[in-house]
Amino acid sequence: MWDADLKDKLENEYETIIAKEGKTVLGSIKGGTSPFDVDIPGIRDFIDGWTYALSFDINDETISQLRDVLDAGINGGLGMVPIRNNVRDMFDDMNNYRAMRIARTEVIRASNYATEAAYL
Repeated sequence: MWDADLKDKLENEYETIIAKEGKTVLGSIKGGTSPFDVDIPGIRDFIDGWTYALSFDINDETISQLRDVLDAGINGGLGMVPIRNNVRDMFDDMNNYRAMRIARTEVIRASNYATEAAYL
């Protein structure tokens, strides 16, 4: 399952992070402020490729977790209301823990890439 809207949102975030971190690192290397272009081919390829793959991963993990919750409810003999509550709870928990995990991982990934690209 793939979500173009999710990919576009991720792409915008990656561009922002990489531009900011790249400018910071490049400035520390060359002194002063130096422009950092996220549209040069290698950087654009990284952003396009990674956000495409990440959008699949996020959607696949969500589907897997949803299947687990539904299977547990059905196999446990639960009715629709308890299953609905479990699905709702899954997304509430996901909004905090999973969002933080994704944000932390991806900000660090983009920052590390920008640092590497600034040195090239």
